[in-house]
Formats: sequence, C-alpha cells, structure tokens
Amino acid sequence: MPGNDTTVHEAQDSDAAAWNAFIDASAEASPLARYEWRDVLRESYNLKTHYFIAERDGRVAGTLAAYETKGILGEKSFYSVRGGFVPGDAAAGSALLDRIQRSGEIAFWSRCVVGSGWTPLSDREPSQVRSTVQLTVEGDPDRIWSNLRDKARNMIRRAEKEQLRVVSGLDQVGILAEQYQSNMLRLGVPIHSRRYFQSAVQHLRAHSEILVAWRERTPIASMLLHYGRDVACYPVQNAVLEYRALAPVQLLIWHAMKCCAARNIRLLDMGESRQASPVFQSKVNFGGTPRDVFYYELPPATGHRAPGGVLAQTLRRGAHVADTWLASRSPLSLRRRFAQKSLARGRVM
Repeated sequence: MPGNDTTVHEAQDSDAAAWNAFIDASAEASPLARYEWRDVLRESYNLKTHYFIAERDGRVAGTLAAYETKGILGEKSFYSVRGGFVPGDAAAGSALLDRIQRSGEIAFWSRCVVGSGWTPLSDREPSQVRSTVQLTVEGDPDRIWSNLRDKARNMIRRAEKEQLRVVSGLDQVGILAEQYQSNMLRLGVPIHSRRYFQSAVQHLRAHSEILVAWRERTPIASMLLHYGRDVACYPVQNAVLEYRALAPVQLLIWHAMKCCAARNIRLLDMGESRQASPVFQSKVNFGGTPRDVFYYELPPATGHRAPGGVLAQTLRRGAHVADTWLASRSPLSLRRRFAQKSLARGRVM
C-alpha cells in the first residue's frame, strides 16, 4: 500500500540541517516551519515541542512542527505551528498524521489540531477550512506597484507625503514588542512576551527583518517579516493608534513587498483572517488574493477528552469570566503578565 515505505520519527537537534534543507526545497513552505522555531518555543514558553520527520529511502519526505500546551484544568492539547505541517506527498502526510494519532494515545492529548497551510491532503477531508490572503510579488517595483489597488497606492502616497520613513533593523525588536503589546492589551487579548520576539530574532536572524515606520523621531508602526524560499509572512504588524490615519501600515506592507522582490520571493502571506471581517477586507482591498488554509483535527485519545461534567463546566465558565476581567479591566501591569501566561495555555503560533 502507498506509504508503507515511509517511516516517521521525532526529530533531534542533529536533524536540523536535513529538516531545513527539506523546507528550503519545498515549494511554498512557510518560513514558520523552519526548525529554529523549536528553540524559540522552548526558550519563550518552556513548551514541550514535537517535531516529526517522515523519511523514505533515506530522505526527508515530510515534516511536522508542533507543541503541546496545558489548559486551565490541566488538559493537554497538541497544535502544529501555523504552516508547520509540510508533507512532501499524501503518503508522507498520512504517515505523519498516523504517528501523531498514536502519540496522542500515549500522551493523552485531549485535542490535536494540525494545519497544512494551503496544501490539502488528497486522501483526507479537512476538519476545517480557513482563509488567508496573499500578495503576489513578481517583477520589478514598477510592475508590483501597478498591480496594487488604486486605494492602496493612494494610501502609500499619503504616507510618503507625510514624510514617513521606513527603517530596517533587527535592533528595533524592543519597539516592535512594545507596540505589539500595547495594541493587544488595548484589545484585551493574549500576547507574546518580549522574550518571544527576542528569541525569534536571535535564532532566525538570516530569515527575519524588522521594519519600523518613523515620523521624524517617533516610531509609529512596526512589522516583523519572516522569509522562506518562495513565501514570506508577517505574523506581527502594529501601528500606534493616533497615527493610523497617516497610513504607516500600508507603507510597511509596500516596503515588505519590495524586500520580498529583492530576495526573489514571489508570495507575501498576510495571515489568516475571518472572511468578511474588516481585517480580511482590508487585505483584499490592498490587492491580496484569498486562499484556503486547511486544518485536520484528530480524535482525542480514548477516554481523554477535555474534562466534562457540571463541575468542569462551572470551572471553565468561572475561568472565562476571570480571563475576561483580567484581560480588559485589571491594572496594566497585571494585565500584561496575565496576557502572556494566557497565550501559553492555547495556540501560541
């Protein structure tokens, strides 16, 4: 049967070079699938990581970058890194998912979610299909500019008229982290720690860039870019609220597109968004093209679903109320610490 000659094992650090060589050779593999993210997750959140390699005839045939988290009642969940499931073919993909299923039975994961990016498996039905938006970056800057929507070009011109300037440099990581945390805390949602950004920059220096939009001596927007072979992404971009009307975000995206073109990267992934949401529509209005993202949720280990019953439901409701209050109404110093710990209980990246 297809895939019987495919073996799967959990990667060791000695496999890092072979892992990254496979990612670099894989069409449209996300830069978030690189092996270095394992160190980032370990250092930033002390998470238990699971990096699986599928091999065939002595060669890497697929990879899966993942980690596990613990919920408020101690239940364990397994998540792949976004875009972290890179099967070279359907047989490798099935072998990896089968291995995860067996591992879940041993580790007692109550939830197991794997995302394969925008490449579906031909022999399995996805449990969920979400949406991302991608910008095509091909040709010289003039051609890229002509492919933008009129509204996007007008916003970029506005930013340039305001004499905003974009500076590139990984030494701006503190600016990026502070702007990101301020925006997310204002929205009352979980946040990454400053240590997460510092670790990402340290381990992925050759594959990352930080762009900051400045107005005179004031940084007013920032973006973290990660580069792959054919695909780049910016999982984080921020703008200081009072300066958003000056279109610094649009200016950063334009500079990111030019950075990609200089590296011969043809796709800039703008990230997942809920269809019809204002964020999704703004990406489409800029000139991006929607694309499906496929997720596979494996059944939980037998007898190890998330705790149920009246008591568990009551505890969860109480925790949700506490989470909501701490995330939006508590003092800022407490809110910041809580929001970082809250993120580590669910999907981190």
